[in-house]
Amino acid sequence: MKYTIFDTPDDVTKKISALKKAGITAIMRYDDPSGNAHSWKQIGGPEYNSILAAGIAVAIISEWANNHVGYFNAAAGKRDADYSLHRAQQRNQPQGSAIYGTVDFDAAPADMTRITAFFKVFAQKLRAAGYKVGCYGSGYTNGKLKAAGLIDYEMITCSPGFLGSKDAIRTGNYDVWQVFGFCDQNYMGLSVDWDTPNPLRKGDWGQILPPKKAGK
Repeated sequence: MKYTIFDTPDDVTKKISALKKAGITAIMRYDDPSGNAHSWKQIGGPEYNSILAAGIAVAIISEWANNHVGYFNAAAGKRDADYSLHRAQQRNQPQGSAIYGTVDFDAAPADMTRITAFFKVFAQKLRAAGYKVGCYGSGYTNGKLKAAGLIDYEMITCSPGFLGSKDAIRTGNYDVWQVFGFCDQNYMGLSVDWDTPNPLRKGDWGQILPPKKAGK
């Protein structure tokens, strides 16, 4: 099966023409709320514009050290939302598109109090500014946040052993899936994880679509 969407921490600017020619349709890139303007995985404005100009969609994931439960609380949700909103305004990200928060570990039921506190603030601030909210996490985490009304889109990580992830894929309870067994790949010199949207959800997973060309 040929996948046409990937996420990467790498700047793709120099590869855009080749990626377009290869049939890539969307690239997921990162906001890094550490505040490091020179973060190795932070998407820049020129890169963002170049991807869209090539007719490739962009999606945004907010991630710093979101790989342990101690990261999550209301204050962190505010900090991360404020940072992503600042970056979204800089790149003129259209309202109605999404920013994905990240829960990059196998969260247990006992962890959800802190994770929920984070997403309550994260979601409130993003939605107040006109954006939708996603979560990159396990099937269990996404299911709980979706049921609580705190996210609009569910992205399942490529770790099949995470709680609820296999079930979420099996039952179609996801918007984007980081395909099991297809992470940490080298593609055109980029470090990529291959992703695929849920075919039952009409192609909408919060991505920023490239502008339509005249006459199309």
